[in-house]
Amino acid sequence: MTIRMGLFALLSAALAGQASGQSAPPACVTLEDALRLSVLNSPEVNAAEADRDRALADLTDARSISRPQLSAFARTQAGDEGLTGAGIENTVGLRASQRLYDFGASRLDREASESLVRARTFAISSAQTRAALATAEAFIGLLEINARLDITSEREVFFARQLEATSRALQIGGATRADVAEIAARSADAVGDRLELTFERDRLSTALATDLGESVSPCRSARLLADDDQTSIVDSVNSALGNNSELQVLTAEIDAQGARLERAERNRLPAIELVGIASYAYDDRRNNWEFRDRIGVDISVPLISGRALNAERRRASADLAGRRSERAALRRELVEAVEVSSRRLMSLEAQLARRRAVAERQAEQFNAAEIEFEAGLRTLPELVDDRLDLENARLEAVAIEFELAREHVNLQALTGQLSTK
Repeated sequence: MTIRMGLFALLSAALAGQASGQSAPPACVTLEDALRLSVLNSPEVNAAEADRDRALADLTDARSISRPQLSAFARTQAGDEGLTGAGIENTVGLRASQRLYDFGASRLDREASESLVRARTFAISSAQTRAALATAEAFIGLLEINARLDITSEREVFFARQLEATSRALQIGGATRADVAEIAARSADAVGDRLELTFERDRLSTALATDLGESVSPCRSARLLADDDQTSIVDSVNSALGNNSELQVLTAEIDAQGARLERAERNRLPAIELVGIASYAYDDRRNNWEFRDRIGVDISVPLISGRALNAERRRASADLAGRRSERAALRRELVEAVEVSSRRLMSLEAQLARRRAVAERQAEQFNAAEIEFEAGLRTLPELVDDRLDLENARLEAVAIEFELAREHVNLQALTGQLSTK
């Protein structure tokens, strides 16, 4: 509860005015805080934690096999007592037992359970990574929509201003009706684009609020745009193979299944237990209670099981082979995904530098076009084309910028470096 209250403290400023009836703007949340809040609110993470708790209970059960056992019993029996008599006997007492030796069966059960606990712990990390990745994509997408809205709003303002100026020029014969119609169409198109982007922004805001449990707005962070650590492809692949939680889950499950297979191969070996019994027995013929104590060794060996023991071994062997195949396939997919993601990052970084340079040149060209238009050296359609070229260049730069951010986050998730703490 303390951790949850600490993480939600960043939202207190947005909620402070609600008690007095004042409306406060949504809190600005960083990507790091958004990931932490997403993990806290993820049902998938909660389900993974429940699976881990179940595995811990199974481990406690497996450890109990080699620990002393104590039970109470009560028994009523009727039948022959010796050669000439019969009677009823009532018995109450305690039975204590301790397993002495079982040829490693209990040890293998413990090893399998411990490996399964590790697998379920890694599964929690995997669920946290998936939840954080989905939130990061919505977070970055919302930032991109806001950037595109800024650009589109500038276009809307530009064409609204041009429409007003062209309408005035039409009245004095400085423009044609075709010019006015073209500018009006461009202005309406800009309004339509803004409305569509506004809807997309609201959709992503809803998705982000659902992940975080609160309505917040994303803070622009420079960490979204570039990675200061230049990691080679080989290092990224090695990091993925060593830190990817899904791969770690399969590795731990293989260890657990290997212990189960070895345990199944020993299922015909005996189990030896030390047993002690202390009881009071009531004999109705003699009408008295007698104390009885016994101590001995129990040896149990399965002889005939209808081939159930053979089936158990085959099933454990097949499960182990299946897990190994899944891990081999995942390793191949992981190596390919990391290499592709690393190369795409390098490509996007080079593209971003060039797209930004193009946008700067287009801005210079448009500024010159506006001066020439005011001087009567450039027509209105030419000015409109230059303005649209500028917007397209800026939108392409924004698209590359946030695609780079998405790819960076995706690579972090693949290599197990997406922070959710």
